[in-house]
Amino acid sequence: MHIMRRYKQAILILSIAFYACALSNAGESGVAIIYQPIIDNSEPPSKGFTILPTPFWWFHVEGTSPYFAITLRNEILTDAPRSELVPDHNLLSSAGVVIAGSFTDGTVYMRFENLRIPTYTAETVTLDDIAEAAFECVRRVACDTKKRPKLIISGKKGEEAKWKAWQSAFEQNDIATPFKRPKDGAESGARD
Repeated sequence: MHIMRRYKQAILILSIAFYACALSNAGESGVAIIYQPIIDNSEPPSKGFTILPTPFWWFHVEGTSPYFAITLRNEILTDAPRSELVPDHNLLSSAGVVIAGSFTDGTVYMRFENLRIPTYTAETVTLDDIAEAAFECVRRVACDTKKRPKLIISGKKGEEAKWKAWQSAFEQNDIATPFKRPKDGAESGARD
């Protein structure tokens, strides 16, 4: 009788632990549409990339838009043999741009400290083209959700004024219309 009582207690404790573990790992998942600038190296009038709606399986939906997915790698669909490695075709991730979103207050962090031109992009693509594509992808996600995010932008040392102008342009831009980079005189970010 004593052994049976201990056995029942052990089963009860294990059941509670299993249930608690299951609850902590439970969550909603779903498909969200995000936007990514996909490198296409097409001939003009293309810029060498196209911003496309991209389905994203959001495994743990947190309640805010998945801005972080804008800069995830994108190995485009191909009929190439599996032995053929497909490079990252997301212009932003291959250029070192990082975008992240806060799960609590709708803040979007855009980081351009490692901004560079990927080696396999078209010759005409500049650093400002890449930055504009990042802002446009954020704008499109914001337009779909009808919520303007608060941006916090960081870049290389000495570029604070540039990114403040870009942030101001984004804040003044109607999220229903395409983002245009600010006119700050000379084109910055040309290829090295």
